[in-house]
Amino acid sequence: MKRLKIKTEMLRRNGPVIKSYSIDGSILPFADCIRDLGIHHDCRLKYDQHISNIVHNAYECAALILKSFHSRDPGILKRAYCVYVRPLLEFSSHIWSPHYKYLIDKIESVQRYFTKKLFGLSKLSYCERLISIDLDTLERRRLIYDLISFLL
Repeated sequence: MKRLKIKTEMLRRNGPVIKSYSIDGSILPFADCIRDLGIHHDCRLKYDQHISNIVHNAYECAALILKSFHSRDPGILKRAYCVYVRPLLEFSSHIWSPHYKYLIDKIESVQRYFTKKLFGLSKLSYCERLISIDLDTLERRRLIYDLISFLL
């Protein structure tokens, strides 16, 4: 039977406590961020890295939709956005839902970008664009998902 040996080294000068774990003399590497079930978990339980990753992927997918579809019909493009982009931004949001304004704006920027590129909507404000194509803000949708998760 293998033994797990835990050796703790304390560093107090503005640094975190570093723990090194070893199994039979082999030191296991320390990871600041791990990915579990598609969510990047930080060692401080911050989801900045996860949000950056999903926003990057969502921008790429949104740009690909706008580039690939020959139709400029806002209804068709909205459906493609709802099927391919929005799930990237909402997957397990009840776990990583941000409460900082800059993270909320970072996520919302994908929908702002996409709706601004739709035909005939570029001159409208973001709220007017959402009303005209019948979409909710991503922040409101996350709040609804949080309430549903809380009630279940």
